[in-house]
Amino acid sequence: MDQFIKSNIESVSAKVGKAPAEYEVIVIGAGMSGCVVAHNLHRAGVQVLVLDKARGTGGRLSSKRLVSEDFDISVDLGAQYFELSDDRFENFSSEADQLIVERLDLAGDDQASRARVHARSRNSSVCRSLLSSIDVAFGSRVESAVWNGDHWCIQVEQKEMVDGVAHKQMRTLSAPKLVLAVPPKQAADLLGEQHSLFSRLSQVAHAPQWVVTLVLPKDQMRRSALRRYQDCGVLPSDILGHVYLDHEKLGRTKSTKFDVVVLHARADWTGAHLDLSKEQAFQALSQALFELTGESPHRVMSTVLAGHTHRWLYARPEASTRLNGEYIQLAEQGLSVCGDYFSSGSDYGVESAFLSASAASKALLSSQVALA
Repeated sequence: MDQFIKSNIESVSAKVGKAPAEYEVIVIGAGMSGCVVAHNLHRAGVQVLVLDKARGTGGRLSSKRLVSEDFDISVDLGAQYFELSDDRFENFSSEADQLIVERLDLAGDDQASRARVHARSRNSSVCRSLLSSIDVAFGSRVESAVWNGDHWCIQVEQKEMVDGVAHKQMRTLSAPKLVLAVPPKQAADLLGEQHSLFSRLSQVAHAPQWVVTLVLPKDQMRRSALRRYQDCGVLPSDILGHVYLDHEKLGRTKSTKFDVVVLHARADWTGAHLDLSKEQAFQALSQALFELTGESPHRVMSTVLAGHTHRWLYARPEASTRLNGEYIQLAEQGLSVCGDYFSSGSDYGVESAFLSASAASKALLSSQVALA
């Protein structure tokens, strides 16, 4: 287990056991938005606690570690690259040591070039670096968040590791300010139907996505075909939206023994097949890949060294339902909401999350100064 994650899981009890007054802000969500908000507040001297139900950082930037006797591979499960269109996000990306900025020449496109970003190791490392020195409680599933007039009362189901065994228990946390940096429908459910923001947050729609990873011995599939489809804007497939060679990203250590292929399903196909088992989704996406490349399914599948299937329920916000503005702040309730589903001036998910969180944290700090 990653040492950063392990240390946080093991110290959950100590972190949330602090007196409520020691935390001025609780941030729910350790994706890009939550990590940016927490980082900016912490840097300004605000006492912050971050809660996330997962075992590590990332949200849609999450990575999966696949381990066997023969390999130890980290794979990006969500966003493979972050597109750049805003100077503020480009400056952040250029200054971050763990990020690599690529300039792509797009022949025939209205734009002469486009910039995209990925991490040197795994994309989840971007969020992890932002949370350095910040209290984080992973394995914390927030059940509800209620404003009691002067503070937020937060019910949390937590997993604690005792002698390597996970145990669940309920805890109540409180803080005068709360930041919701989770998908909008989850934020609405936490606040409850009686909250003034419930209907507004509930109206935002996110497209789902099935993702399949294949670890294969080197050259079991024609890499030329994989590269061609990786660079293809629209795949000739009713199932697959994108094909990626995760191990060939610029700046990453290229394996001489393995190929790592990541398949992203189309949103419309995923929406019609949400109830598939992971095994069924794995078979469907793999078969679609073989149909594209002309490979023998039986031959390739017999050589698969490892596979992983993940279903994202909230992969990308649908443009027509995004909320106006960069964030929501209800100062009288000490509540801020941010994420990739705000109209922050960018059409790209990770960049939108960054811009929304940057604006929300700036507003929060301004309100802190005003109250001082």
